[in-house]
Amino acid sequence: MPTWRPWFSTPLPPDPFAAHLLDRAARALEEIAAALDPQATLPLAICGSVGQKLLPRFDAAIRARHVEPAGDAVDGAFRLLRQALSGSAG
Repeated sequence: MPTWRPWFSTPLPPDPFAAHLLDRAARALEEIAAALDPQATLPLAICGSVGQKLLPRFDAAIRARHVEPAGDAVDGAFRLLRQALSGSAG
């Protein structure tokens, strides 16, 4: 059994600089969401492990719009391909 496994599972002490970077990343993603949906009416799927780690750092309004992803990137690519082939927009 590898001896590094317990090292990775041990929580690290808080790092103020790392927290600042994560907060900035969350703010940047909020700005992107606002630019793409100015009326804030669409649901938001926060994807990936990094997205899940950032989710608690998002503004409450963003967290309220969060939905689980309907699939992964490959699912999305196939959906776009099917739409393009059928000539539909939805």
